[in-house]
Amino acid sequence: MKRDRMNVVLQVREGIERRRLAEQAAADLQVRLAGQRRSSAVSALEQRSAPTAFGSVGDLHQHRLGSLALTEAVERARDGELAARSQAEAADERRVQAAIARRSAQRLAERRGSEAAARASRAAESQLDAVALESWRRRP
Repeated sequence: MKRDRMNVVLQVREGIERRRLAEQAAADLQVRLAGQRRSSAVSALEQRSAPTAFGSVGDLHQHRLGSLALTEAVERARDGELAARSQAEAADERRVQAAIARRSAQRLAERRGSEAAARASRAAESQLDAVALESWRRRP
């Protein structure tokens, strides 16, 4: 009965660890995508050339607004990348904790198994001792 429960605990913890691994893979993908978005935003900002002459104050204003929008896009992308990295680190921490919990349950199961084997061995030795003692007593 205890062995069945321990097997269920191990299966549950292995399932949790697999989910945590999947979460970490998804978080790592989000970090890569956020990095690509940031690179694209930086590239777009760098490609924006300063015009040599402005026809009017309105043209200058539009150019500045466009540059400001690109700068804000770079900042948003950088913030998104930082958030994705933070989530990836948290996912990694949860994965490590799940692995520790699974390994702890495995060690407990192994320890219980070896303890049960030791008890069975002691019981068998005790039984053999009892048989030997009984046969010694029956000797003429």
